[in-house]
Amino acid sequence: MHFSKYLAEHRKRNGISLSDASSKTRLTEIELRDIENERVATSDMEQLGILVALGMPVSEATDYVFTPVARSIFDFDLERHAILAQEDPFVFEKDGCLNISERNGSVYSIEQERIDSPEKALRWLRHLSSKGWMKRETIHSLTLHFVEKFALQYDLPSE
Repeated sequence: MHFSKYLAEHRKRNGISLSDASSKTRLTEIELRDIENERVATSDMEQLGILVALGMPVSEATDYVFTPVARSIFDFDLERHAILAQEDPFVFEKDGCLNISERNGSVYSIEQERIDSPEKALRWLRHLSSKGWMKRETIHSLTLHFVEKFALQYDLPSE
């Protein structure tokens, strides 16, 4: 179940009002409503913090946030189909830009001339990896994109 729905259901199931949730999480009611309505993306650590602040045991919150089953089935289908089609669902070039898909459906675009060297690509990778909406899969896809684009040597870790 997607985090926004999971959060809303957890809050309602436990009788936690939006106002109480706001004071417990130190987020404004607007910020919480935006999270529950999928208007903003949250990182895994933010999700963990919100759930624990709302009284969920750490072990239960950790299981939800870090267990792959908690991820949307859509995410797995998108990745599987992309691998089969040899396309990347997270990183693609279009209209002179490198486009990075965010989980909330929006696209972050960077003009190609701003990433025209391995050094610039590394700076962008470092910058983007600090963003809360960047997921591990997206960082991996972006790394592979840069490896291919600049013909870099890169050994994939064995899984």
